[in-house]
Amino acid sequence: YMSNMANTNAFMIRQGPWKYIAYGRYGPDTYRSYQPQLFNVERDPEELEDVSRSENGICAHLDSLLRGVVDYESVDREVKMEERMLYDRYYRGLGKDKVHAQLKKDYHGFDAEDEKKVQAWLESTESSPQPGVLPMAFVI
Repeated sequence: YMSNMANTNAFMIRQGPWKYIAYGRYGPDTYRSYQPQLFNVERDPEELEDVSRSENGICAHLDSLLRGVVDYESVDREVKMEERMLYDRYYRGLGKDKVHAQLKKDYHGFDAEDEKKVQAWLESTESSPQPGVLPMAFVI
């Protein structure tokens, strides 16, 4: 699951009654604290009781299956670099006040605390190259 309304990307796999969720960790330090979650969706269809701490073996098995389908750490990094590239394209040249005003317009409730989170994100992520811009290694 990826969304501009989510803190970080989530990658899920389901087997039998189990639903395993792993989180992307590229970016601000706070993302590294996100721990995988495990739910028994037959007993807990609303996914309210995370049983990952008591079911380590199932978590390891499902994480291995998930990694066999997708390198979620690489996908997370690539997606966030693309998001950063888009941010740079549309917001970089606006200046701090205009960026704040635009984000406040786009995201209801955007405030100074959110602005600090955006700054932490900017400081901790790289940008993919803008389309049509060759990396310096290719410039002759």
